[in-house]
Amino acid sequence: MAVGYPVDKGQVDSIAGQISRQIQQWAPDALKMQEWLITMPDADLEKPPFMYSSEDIATLKSAFNDLALLANIFYGQAEITPARDLSIFSRRLAGLFL
Repeated sequence: MAVGYPVDKGQVDSIAGQISRQIQQWAPDALKMQEWLITMPDADLEKPPFMYSSEDIATLKSAFNDLALLANIFYGQAEITPARDLSIFSRRLAGLFL
């Protein structure tokens, strides 16, 4: 046996199931969030209770435009040509500036 986690059918099934459930949960949530953001004027997001800067609003809306596109690609309702990185703005929201 190698050092580290053992890899067997149960482990593969568990990880596969977790990943599949996660995308089933985040895809509709990403679409709902993007729909809400579309209804929110930037000026309202700059005022209380939100108090976002214009740069923050642009990042937030860009991230959810990309995540909604990714969700629609997952559902077979959109295509993306040419390929592009849809993780740029969502990585910023996650605190990952890679």
